[in-house]
Amino acid sequence: MAAPILDHDGGVVAAISVCGPLSRFQPRMDECVPMLRKAAGAVSAQLGYTP
Repeated sequence: MAAPILDHDGGVVAAISVCGPLSRFQPRMDECVPMLRKAAGAVSAQLGYTP
């Protein structure tokens, strides 16, 4: 899974992702989505992005 990193203009400048072996990762994917989005939002905010 991946989430975009946005700059001050809202343009995509990078991405952050998480991956792992499907047998261990798939049962926990729903737990990872909010954390991934939070991390992407934090990095985007440091680059000046405001929703």
